[in-house]
Amino acid sequence: MTCSKKLLVLSTTFFPDPNVGAIRMTEWCRHLAPMGWDIKVLCRHYGYTASQSNLSSEVSSGVDVQYLGPRRKQAISDEAARQSVLKSFIRKFSLSFAGKICVPDVLIWKQHQIASRALEIANAFSPDVILSSSPHHSIHWLGRFLSSRLGKPWVADFRDPYTIDKRFCPQSRFSVTRPLHRSFENRIYKNAALITHAIPIHGRWARYRWAGQRSKIKIVTNGIPDFLLANKSTRQNANTIMICSPSRLSPLMVSYLAMIAEARRGECRLEYQIFDNEPTDICSLQAISGNAFVFRGRCSHKETLRTIADADVLIGFLSDERRLGLGLSSKLFEFVASGKPIINVNSTRSDRLFLKSVPWAIELSDPDFASFSCAIGKCIEERPRPSETWLVGFQSEYSRSNQVKKIDFFLRNLFPRHNGGDQEKTRALDAI
Repeated sequence: MTCSKKLLVLSTTFFPDPNVGAIRMTEWCRHLAPMGWDIKVLCRHYGYTASQSNLSSEVSSGVDVQYLGPRRKQAISDEAARQSVLKSFIRKFSLSFAGKICVPDVLIWKQHQIASRALEIANAFSPDVILSSSPHHSIHWLGRFLSSRLGKPWVADFRDPYTIDKRFCPQSRFSVTRPLHRSFENRIYKNAALITHAIPIHGRWARYRWAGQRSKIKIVTNGIPDFLLANKSTRQNANTIMICSPSRLSPLMVSYLAMIAEARRGECRLEYQIFDNEPTDICSLQAISGNAFVFRGRCSHKETLRTIADADVLIGFLSDERRLGLGLSSKLFEFVASGKPIINVNSTRSDRLFLKSVPWAIELSDPDFASFSCAIGKCIEERPRPSETWLVGFQSEYSRSNQVKKIDFFLRNLFPRHNGGDQEKTRALDAI
């Protein structure tokens, strides 16, 4: 029987926030709690409140959430969002400017403001381990601060790279703030008892740069929720081809989809499930496509997984800004695990490396209508998919439950007295 331990999780956001940034820590907590961890999550409030009842039913009764800072209102409606374009632009411009001079990011001032409250909660909870998960990378300042005050081991989790990614750190060696970013990063690797990386490129780079800290640097990619593996398609209409895109598509891609639906109207009915707000020209798009579009807006992770399970073709898309980063799209794990035909548009370098082992996936970069239409046609007509043996192996390796078993071991290995005699397992996991 595992020994019960207390884990304090610091995350920018958490369940029930539908944003992708909440998924990793929500899934970790969901699986760690039944393994004997008493978990308290400290995060900011982004308009979605976790009650003890929905935590118990959707995550685990062993998880408690407390919010640091003011509680925000629920996300504004689509119509209100369209009316506040100027306000949104001004805010984005201000944050962009502030992000260029703040180290590591604009939320560092917030971390200082909430530090005393976080310490008060941490003292009352008395955790055995403190875990901070970025981005925003400034949350690692709070993790290190609480660790130094409480004298407890601290784990730093990187969901995205930091100084090697231009989204988070200027890449010019002549930048005034770049040395400050590197200094901040050095303190993380020096002081953390364990550092986990969701992006393999980032983890391998970190092991090279901090060779002396190699034993505490682990690669733990994002994975596949057990909910997806347990759900199969329930659709009855075989004449309808459902094409799902959990990513926000560009207006050009949406117009391409409308024209493809029109071109194939005599062959089959195409239905597009797109997780984005309705565009202003929705009426003209529906007229062209024959009402093929369903714009879902913001949905919970579970709703997204249900749609992936029902889909016939899956499309991933990255904006010009995001494709230049080094991130590995978490949706790709869910796409591959579904065994469905995949089209990935504007992949990052990490995406391309990952998809090398997925030969049936189609990669496109800034496609024109002809190449995009050809890719859709191939997915509809040939239905490329992996062998059942390969798929089962992938699902097993990247399932969240399997991954969190490793996390549980890594965390408990911070207390050697609980792991005596397990030397072979320790050596095997040290290689991860």
